[in-house]
Amino acid sequence: MGSHGANLDRNSVYQGVLSFKNGSGYVYFSPNALIVPDNSSSTLYALKGSVTNRAVIYYQGVTYLGSCFGTTDHDARFIEGMINSSSEASTGGAGTSNGVQNNTATSTTLNPSIYSNIVASGKSFTVNGAFQGRITQTSPVLRFQGKGELAFLSPNGTDSINTLAYQSYSGLIGAIISFVGNSTVTNADQIDYSQVFGGAQGAIGDALDDLKTNFLTSGGVDDTYKEAKTVKLRVYGTRRYL
Repeated sequence: MGSHGANLDRNSVYQGVLSFKNGSGYVYFSPNALIVPDNSSSTLYALKGSVTNRAVIYYQGVTYLGSCFGTTDHDARFIEGMINSSSEASTGGAGTSNGVQNNTATSTTLNPSIYSNIVASGKSFTVNGAFQGRITQTSPVLRFQGKGELAFLSPNGTDSINTLAYQSYSGLIGAIISFVGNSTVTNADQIDYSQVFGGAQGAIGDALDDLKTNFLTSGGVDDTYKEAKTVKLRVYGTRRYL
């Protein structure tokens, strides 16, 4: 009724349809949506999406499920949203008492976890995206449209392999440091400490040189974006109330 107060968006849901080459999708987002759905009263976990926050995308044979977050500026008639979805999503429960169904002094019966796939491709792909648009109509229903981009990321890209190598070498170096730190060498052993610490230093140096030479030749934000499959999108949507 001509008011620009918070009540305009309270309990509202912005729903948008995504259109792009070789795929399609839709998103829901709301100012009231929680970043992490409140599921404390249930045994379900790994829950993806909610009534007021979801992103479902299909692209070249793979379906992605995730979240969409957005904001609006009604005075400027501006709208913006961000998308993050995965090609692997499931929900499941472990029963009562963290999977223990019956626990007595004499016996324990385990209740195995039960999973249900929501989307599954076996590829572990991820898609991130963003869009910006204009509010083209405010009554009787708010409508908007805009443009944006989706970036599809593969776990076997160069940057992902670099990340895995970095984590592996970090674990190796950490193990060397832990081994030397927990060494039981004493003065009674009559061992030159420079051999112990010098050998560890040399092993760490060799690991760092190998990591730098064979893996860290590229990587980072620029290389991740360069290796991503990007597509331009159009979004059309409305605001509804639940």
